[in-house]
Amino acid sequence: MGAQATTLRHTSKELTTALNEFAHPRNGVMARVNEVLRWMKADLQNAGEHIRAQMNGLGKELYRTIVVLCCAAIMIGLFAGMLYQRWVDAPLSQPAQPPAPAVQSAPPVSPATTHPNHKKRPQSNVPTQQ
Repeated sequence: MGAQATTLRHTSKELTTALNEFAHPRNGVMARVNEVLRWMKADLQNAGEHIRAQMNGLGKELYRTIVVLCCAAIMIGLFAGMLYQRWVDAPLSQPAQPPAPAVQSAPPVSPATTHPNHKKRPQSNVPTQQ
């Protein structure tokens, strides 16, 4: 019985030492858990702020991108409109005709140069036989 009492007392001292380490205000488990929770909370706050800053930056970048795309679409539209207007206003190209041969023709006959006794014959619509 004395040996058991000694073993029980020794076990009780070990348990007290372990509980003291557990409950120590600086090195105990609760202090460590509280410290870890504070670090996690600070990390989460920093991550949240970082994400908010990134989202604000992305929002501004999105607006800038939309403005640039709209300006580019307007410029492309104006350029395409100018090209279309130039195409519509351009004259139709005529097919190339071979140049006419240079032939000298007789000067036109004026009525004053015709013979004074010359009279025109009336023409009939009836075909004549030859």
